[in-house]
Amino acid sequence: MKIRTLFVTLALGMLLSACGAGVLQLATGGIGGTGISSGSITAFGSIFVNGVEYDVGQATFTRNGMAAGGQGDYSVGEYVTVKGTVNPDGVTGTATEVTFSSELNGTVTGVSTDNVSIQVLGQAVRTNALTVLSGFKQLTGLLAGNVVEVSGVRDAQGVLVASNIRLDQGNYQPGETQELKGSVLQVDALHSTVLIGGLSVDYSGAALIGFPAGAPEAGQYVRVRSVRAVDGARLVASELELQSASHQFAEGNRMELEGVITRFVSVNDFAVNSIPVVANAGTQFEHGSATQLALDALVEVDGQINANGAIVAEEVSIKESVSSGIDELSGNITAINPSAQEFTLAGVAIIVDSSTIWEDDSAYDVRQMGFPYLNVGDFVEVNVKPLGNGKLLALRVKRGDREEGEN
Repeated sequence: MKIRTLFVTLALGMLLSACGAGVLQLATGGIGGTGISSGSITAFGSIFVNGVEYDVGQATFTRNGMAAGGQGDYSVGEYVTVKGTVNPDGVTGTATEVTFSSELNGTVTGVSTDNVSIQVLGQAVRTNALTVLSGFKQLTGLLAGNVVEVSGVRDAQGVLVASNIRLDQGNYQPGETQELKGSVLQVDALHSTVLIGGLSVDYSGAALIGFPAGAPEAGQYVRVRSVRAVDGARLVASELELQSASHQFAEGNRMELEGVITRFVSVNDFAVNSIPVVANAGTQFEHGSATQLALDALVEVDGQINANGAIVAEEVSIKESVSSGIDELSGNITAINPSAQEFTLAGVAIIVDSSTIWEDDSAYDVRQMGFPYLNVGDFVEVNVKPLGNGKLLALRVKRGDREEGEN
């Protein structure tokens, strides 16, 4: 049995409760109505995004601009946008469209030394406790030259916070497409290069798409495509396209948005993934309090778009912030309570909800992993945060085989 900072976590949970800053209620999924949901896939069966189980039987699927065959073409942790309807129960709905677009697809150019951060195509990528690694075990296991696909959102500094990193192949093969998105830091018009992150992009022979002045300018957000290998810190582009750093949504649309706070003025005025959010006296805060809102906090916002393009938040769920971290514990399940949707490790009750991320890294390899597949004795690694009642909420559950050395 291995428990990291568990007793500190429990003490923090009781302190929050005593101060009146604890959880108002367990997350119950999205708010009913027709709209858009952007967030990480947390489980399959249908597709679970932002606490809602979407029936995708009649949905169209798009992956990186191409038609996809269905939910089998997606992975847990990948950040998607779902259009559809959420039922009045707030936890089920019907999807009409599911869209995925990776932020980075290409070569590892800087290996990880801290098991938290890495560079891909010269772009800084960081992970957190909820990042799903597909095809490898540890970030430090990736090698320079490995080809990966990274899904996620940008933080306040423009660093890509990965929700999923997938190892595609060991080495880049000439002619394959590499792709990155990012802000232009510098332009060298004389040599037809732009600096994006730590990468110099040569666009002299590239197709330029959407630039009002006919060429890129500093501060613009662009997508780069290349069919050439990275040469040190230089990449020759085949296509350079102007894009919007954030989406625009029509007034009245319902919006469920998972991401990081990229601008913070006050608890009533901030932005998530560069989309403005307005909170008011009617906003409910789940899994924390308004005082925990800050730059780079990981949150989920549910609400409606107003005339200014901002989300008027009805609910804000706080997943991780400076004052509300995510802890990890692992061990074998000793009890399961299906009616309460909880299981026990070392005498500690752990609750799951409709937003819990599920992975199965055991020999069972269940793609539709979820609470019904848990068994007493299963070895699990769980990322948790405290509730005010002495229990823990599982943000992520990964079932594996027994710990190395365990009999």
